Amino acid sequence: MRELIEEGTTGRLVTDVAGAVDAVAHIGTLESRPDRAQAVARFGHDRMVDAYVAVYRQVVAAGPGPQSAART
Repeated sequence: MRELIEEGTTGRLVTDVAGAVDAVAHIGTLESRPDRAQAVARFGHDRMVDAYVAVYRQVVAAGPGPQSAART
């Protein structure tokens, strides 16, 4: 959920019941509406395509792995 929740601003991330109780007690301090611009920046198709391209470039730059060398 870390990619969806901005800690203390749009929600709270908790790991136990005590943390959940505390989070509910402070729910009034959170933003009542999610920020669309922030969601688009994190999950919009342009951003996702850029992230995939970056990963593909890393894979290509790394070259063939040991399994590829064994086949030749």
